[in-house]
Amino acid sequence: MAKLSPTGIFLAMALIFAMAACGSKNAPADDKAAAAQPQAPGTQTATPPAGDNEGVLLAKEILGVFDEAVAEAAGLTRDKPEPAELKPKLAALYGKYAATMAEINPRFLALKTKDIRLFGAANGYLGENRGKHDFNKDNALADTYRYYNLEKGEKDIVDFLSHKLPALIDIAVKM
Repeated sequence: MAKLSPTGIFLAMALIFAMAACGSKNAPADDKAAAAQPQAPGTQTATPPAGDNEGVLLAKEILGVFDEAVAEAAGLTRDKPEPAELKPKLAALYGKYAATMAEINPRFLALKTKDIRLFGAANGYLGENRGKHDFNKDNALADTYRYYNLEKGEKDIVDFLSHKLPALIDIAVKM
């Protein structure tokens, strides 16, 4: 029996792989037969949702409502009213926008049962953009924070604006 050198073994293996890759003469017919058979519904790959699908649009709506609340809060604090006058106005503002977010919540949850990809798209958009909107809130209210925290010593107002106001988004997305 003749021994094969390592180079000979390598060449033999390469030849076997090359022949396997090329297939036989009937291969195109086999491919056509396989392509003609429909896939089972559970194994078909679904196309991912488009960029601004229903989930993304709902997420944009949630962040838009939040931005409206921030703008209204900035308007309420612009003239630097006394804390006793401002606190009930901020509480009313929160109640108004909390109700709006509570109305959005069933639509947000319905995405999960309608199409989990839409639900994922909404969550993904919120995850990517919520921080930016919160940062913009802090920029819009920076003077308000300084005034009520440093000059008036009203940490309650600053805590409301910096923590409770962003919690409006949580109302819209709570499970």
